[in-house]
Amino acid sequence: MIVKSTEAQSQQAAAVFTLAQLAVPEYSEMLKLWEICDDCFAGELAIKAKDDKYIYRPSSKRGDTELARKAWEAFKGRGKFPNLPAESLEKMVGVLCAKPPDVSFSGKAEKLEFLRNYATPFRDGLDALFSRTVENVLRSGRYCLLLEPDNGGGTGFHINEYRARKFLRAKVNYADGESYAKLILLDTSSIDYDYTIWKEVYSPQITLLALTEPTSTSPAVYYQAKFGNSGVKIAGYKNGEALWDDSEQYQTALGEIFGMLEAFRVDAPDSSACTIFNVPDKFGKTLDRIPFSCINPASLNFMRFERPPLLNLCLQCLHILNADCDHQQALYMTTDPVAVISGADAERKVELGADRVLFLPENAKFEYVSANSSGLDQQTGNIEQMTRDAKEMGISLSGTDGITNTPVGTMQLFRNSQTAKLQTVNQTCGKGIEEQLRFAGRWLGMTPEETARDIRFTPSSDFAKIKATPQECVTLANARAALQLTPEEVRKYSEKNGLADPRPWAEVKPELDAIEAENHQARLNSVAGAFGFDEENEEEPEE
Repeated sequence: MIVKSTEAQSQQAAAVFTLAQLAVPEYSEMLKLWEICDDCFAGELAIKAKDDKYIYRPSSKRGDTELARKAWEAFKGRGKFPNLPAESLEKMVGVLCAKPPDVSFSGKAEKLEFLRNYATPFRDGLDALFSRTVENVLRSGRYCLLLEPDNGGGTGFHINEYRARKFLRAKVNYADGESYAKLILLDTSSIDYDYTIWKEVYSPQITLLALTEPTSTSPAVYYQAKFGNSGVKIAGYKNGEALWDDSEQYQTALGEIFGMLEAFRVDAPDSSACTIFNVPDKFGKTLDRIPFSCINPASLNFMRFERPPLLNLCLQCLHILNADCDHQQALYMTTDPVAVISGADAERKVELGADRVLFLPENAKFEYVSANSSGLDQQTGNIEQMTRDAKEMGISLSGTDGITNTPVGTMQLFRNSQTAKLQTVNQTCGKGIEEQLRFAGRWLGMTPEETARDIRFTPSSDFAKIKATPQECVTLANARAALQLTPEEVRKYSEKNGLADPRPWAEVKPELDAIEAENHQARLNSVAGAFGFDEENEEEPEE
């Protein structure tokens, strides 16, 4: 049994069950973090649309009165949310994907060359798939890929993509030093527009990817089972959440799913016990592994949820927004003096203005009073420091700033320290896509050893390498005599740091052969000297 709960009928009647209950316990906590990051990436308008969730409301702005509502709108409207999360994400994706990955298919894997340009159902190539994978891993800390064989007798495959929220849970088996997924649950629910009723319809669905129990005569077989029949009409949305046209219909649809899951046996599946049952095959072959990859920032671990890499930056920007709301309110209150009249009838209407004559009773007093502005400088300094810290959070991942006018060696150390985490994300995303391609190779009949040898997907790591500046080249040329550098040493330095294009092999090979011949002769001379022979100084014998 997958769901350890009460019977499906009681679940349906309770009307409190959701598909997220099938997920691991950490899922609900991760949902909160994913929502925070998504809202921060969406920007200021998305954050202020959920004002009370992200902005602290002062007691003076609370209440249902019109005055309190206007004061609250003015308070949150003055604050500025820095757009650093979206800018940092865009910069990092651009840095990682500036150069295309190195993709190699050889041997039997040459049949998969088409995936280079057509890797997804939307006819995207591997470059676009890698770019989206990197973006979503940076956004959410998780992105999932599933290899699917195309129908027909061709060689076609495509890779389906699932965002972090779609992955509910997995069960992992360990055998012969290898870990592999035994079971994976995905929320594959969809929302489609039904033109017969002119409304959007939500169709809840759970997809189970699993392996049958292997026997002594047959290996495990990968299969798919889908659960969910009914659709639910959506009446509208409130704060991004769907409102059901018929809540009872929604409860019934979820009850059907839980009821089918309760009765389904994973090890010995019955095709009649689910909505859709499928055993994916290609060329008459099935797989003994689930061709699913779960990509985290630092691993391909199914069981471990990792925090979004930019979460701390998003939280810092929310702190800046709250601090700026308070600061802008204080500026407004201290820079807009209040007119105060003492000793006069409060019921009397007084009009103020530079061209107005103000008549006051005897002994009455009129003055403008400004609030004490002490503390504004501290608030300003605090916000500036928080903004600098936020910018450094983005730079520490992208490593593209703060490295000018610095020697190459020092710059490289600095870049390595800054881009350590980004390099890990880059490598992990590459390994995830490479794993998908190797699953396709296994479907072609290749052994695991052949797929590891003949299928390669290597992302570019040039973003982490520093090239010398022209100024360094001038400095090197001027210092050549003082440092006693040979022309060969200068040339190698220039090529290594991108100041000169590498020479063609046909030009370099004769020089290398000459150097090797010279070294060989030197070794012979040293051996001869050790035995008392000196070919150069040996005197001819007298006649």
